[in-house]
Amino acid sequence: MIVSFRCAVFAAAACAVALFAEGASGAIPETSYPKTDDFASTMILDNGRLKPLDSYARSLLMQFSGRAGIHGMSPTLWLARVIFLPLTAADDKVFLINNPEVVDAIGVLPEKRRRYSFNDIKRGYHQLTGMAREAEAKDAKERTLFENEVVRVSRNLQDYLEISSVLMFLMPYPEFAVRDSASRNLLGISPAAEQLSFYDLSPCFDRIVQAAAAAEQKDKAGWSVFDMTMMSLSQALQRWRQSRGDQPFHIIPKIVDGREEWLCPWIVMLDAGSGAQARADISSLASMRAAFISGDAKGFAAAVALFNAAVRRTAQPPSPGIELLYNRIDPFAKAKILYGLAAILALMLVTVFSPRWARTLAFVLICAALAPHTFGLVARVIILHRPPLATIYETFLFVAWACAVLGLVLELIQRKSLGLLISSLCGFFFLHLAGRYNVGEDSMGMIAAVLNSNFWLTTHIMSVTLGYAGCCCAGVIGHVYLVKKLFLRTPEERLVSTSSALYGILAFGLVFTVIGTMLGGMWADQSWGRFWGWDPKENGALLIILWCAVVFHARSAGVVKQQGMAIGAILSLVLVMFAWIGVNLLGIGMHSYGFTTTGVTALYTFLIFEAVFLAAAAVTFFMTWKRAV
Repeated sequence: MIVSFRCAVFAAAACAVALFAEGASGAIPETSYPKTDDFASTMILDNGRLKPLDSYARSLLMQFSGRAGIHGMSPTLWLARVIFLPLTAADDKVFLINNPEVVDAIGVLPEKRRRYSFNDIKRGYHQLTGMAREAEAKDAKERTLFENEVVRVSRNLQDYLEISSVLMFLMPYPEFAVRDSASRNLLGISPAAEQLSFYDLSPCFDRIVQAAAAAEQKDKAGWSVFDMTMMSLSQALQRWRQSRGDQPFHIIPKIVDGREEWLCPWIVMLDAGSGAQARADISSLASMRAAFISGDAKGFAAAVALFNAAVRRTAQPPSPGIELLYNRIDPFAKAKILYGLAAILALMLVTVFSPRWARTLAFVLICAALAPHTFGLVARVIILHRPPLATIYETFLFVAWACAVLGLVLELIQRKSLGLLISSLCGFFFLHLAGRYNVGEDSMGMIAAVLNSNFWLTTHIMSVTLGYAGCCCAGVIGHVYLVKKLFLRTPEERLVSTSSALYGILAFGLVFTVIGTMLGGMWADQSWGRFWGWDPKENGALLIILWCAVVFHARSAGVVKQQGMAIGAILSLVLVMFAWIGVNLLGIGMHSYGFTTTGVTALYTFLIFEAVFLAAAAVTFFMTWKRAV
């Protein structure tokens, strides 16, 4: 939802404070920034999950720009710049605008890479928020692509403004200027302190209010500089206190009625009063900010260590080590590269040549890819405390892993390079598809409560995805069989191993799809009170089962042979894509947690490819048959 007018004014004021403060303090060269390794491990409560700031920064960058990095900086360094040096960070091109009509509408010069800085967009800020407010008044299904993009960009700008203003109370502001000696003596302000912030004056709030109340009893014509200063400070402090808002930066824990709560610095600042611990937390943040701005690496590290130690004394956050390692390694990206290299070799092995060194190298590459791939899955289990199968993104990761393992098992059994092709091609394709589904989203966000439930759900999703993996592998083998049989004219006796592999793996897919569907019914009966409801997702699983059963019965009855079996396997792959991705585009049914508009282009491209491939195979078969006759 677009923030209210009050929040928008608050955010704009926050930005103005940031600009003034940084203009006074000055920016430092990029090479002089303190290291943010310790800052990256500071914990934050975001979307119901405690995570290190490194993960928080990555998810923000992914949300804003569709990338997890910027200009060679670490995500945590970028976040530190946004918090501590908003003016400098305002030039970072982090806002992705896909629709050029939106760029034109807000009067921004188009960029080749479609990414813009806050300073680029701020001139059209009010126009953008106005258009977004009108678009949000409509039902989501009735919005145009232009309106959806306007809403997305506007929300990102609002989030950015809130993040850049989380420490606004530490920044000097003209309203808090105290120049006369009488006011400074009353408030205990050092003569050397030229610029003051809300944080500096907050402990003196009661004295300022009392002095302002005394001034109100006097005739305004007789007000002294002291009286005018107290009245001005009282009004400014009251205005700031009334503009309090719960910003999305909950990094300070507090025990309330025996419960652990995480609060944003602004709330803690306003509620601190004379609380020693609250003032100490804010003091650590103030020291952190001052050290970062001045480039004091030792001071920054000491302030971060002091803050993190205070957090651990109050709460029991999980250790961020495994998540920081997961972020640093980026396991699925590395696995994708290795699978891609292995796929190139495997394609040549299956179709062109098969030297021993190439098979060995492809096998080693796949094993090397499985190492980070497996680590990534295990790390997600440890971090999220659940199997990594609750979102469509996670099912892509798991199916990619399952296909890679299935392919290696097949290769160890047959040693015909077919297993290497399955492992590498499926591993690369599904990890690539997972990356497309993860653009602009936090891949480790909280899930619907119904998905974080019991044993039946976990075994249901795992079994169904194993069934998907089996059908996908069988579909790949079907393609290989038809290419060899129809296009490369390979003799039938040399395709026996391919046919047997196709039969076995398709049977694997059928068995696990049946098991997964039955377990899903048990879970549905417990969670929704019915075993079967003809939901699109359920219908998709049923179609896979029925089609595979038809293929096996036709093969057993002699209606189709190896070639018909290969075509059946390819069509089972098409049905899997419909059941897995296609039904998520419908927007109806009980499985609404998985619905998304992502994947339309990929699904259509896949369907067109399969239609062209099968048509080419049919033409080739007909021409071969005609020549034989």
